[in-house]
Amino acid sequence: MRKLKDRLAQLEAEHARTGMLVEHYRQVIDDLESLGEEELGSSPSSSIGDAMEQILRKDGSPKHYRNIYELLKASGTRVNGADPIKNTGAHLSADERFESLGAGMWGLAEWRKNSPDWDQSDDLPF
Repeated sequence: MRKLKDRLAQLEAEHARTGMLVEHYRQVIDDLESLGEEELGSSPSSSIGDAMEQILRKDGSPKHYRNIYELLKASGTRVNGADPIKNTGAHLSADERFESLGAGMWGLAEWRKNSPDWDQSDDLPF
């Protein structure tokens, strides 16, 4: 009986993880569709920063760095390194065009400059 309960717990954990992955990929697909997948890959970017700017500018709202990575990957932009997802975050933090909004969310720094009364604690459009 104990083995059955342990196996059930494993399967339930796998099911929960699979559900989270499904939701993640649905979000990436929705983002690609809203951006126009063919448009995103049609103009070659001279750098990862340019490609990230294009992604954020096209959609007009902040995104989590994991979603930005998935969109980069889908557009054919390669992010090198042992952990390309974390490296995407590093590229964002090293480029003054981008601003961290907390919890892994990133937007264009100019959005803050264009809205001086905007506070990070305000509800964001995501």
